[in-house]
Amino acid sequence: MRPAAAILAGALLLAAFGCNRGEPMGPAGITGEWAASAFATPQPKAASWPLGIEATALDVTDGDTITVRIGDRTESVRLIGIDTPETGRGGHTQPECGSQQATEFFDGLLQSGDAVTINTDAQRRDHYGRLLGYVYRAEDNLFVNLEIAAAGYARALPIEPNTRWADQIAHAAQQAPDRQLGLWPLYHLSP
Repeated sequence: MRPAAAILAGALLLAAFGCNRGEPMGPAGITGEWAASAFATPQPKAASWPLGIEATALDVTDGDTITVRIGDRTESVRLIGIDTPETGRGGHTQPECGSQQATEFFDGLLQSGDAVTINTDAQRRDHYGRLLGYVYRAEDNLFVNLEIAAAGYARALPIEPNTRWADQIAHAAQQAPDRQLGLWPLYHLSP
């Protein structure tokens, strides 16, 4: 592709995703339910963790947080090991580029009413009081954290001591830029 055509294509893509040079850029992300097998990344199963918490998905808050019902209480669950662009909620002044796309991708994986299993790691809660978890869609045992990273909508974010699946998530996330998956076209075409 000629340089002028590439610049025009990049500008059109950025405009389609609602990103411009004046808008803050969030972390680069990673898409597709085929991701774990396509990258030959072992996908940890919910059953491999002995203390899975059964829950019902209520609402996707943003690209890496979901609200669930566990028994008779509602919990906010922050997905361990990934980070997506901020939506502008919770004190951020404006949404970061790609936040809407990351949220929509996550929302496409889990619908309100879907059964999920949540596995915790070394720490059960973050400093905001959210439950920290590896989330699995019950119907097919899809590892949601890994899927979002492999699809290009999140970057790997290992935070000690919660690193049980950090290597698998990082491996999946590293494949997205070369394959131009998810949000990566936005980040590669931006200065």
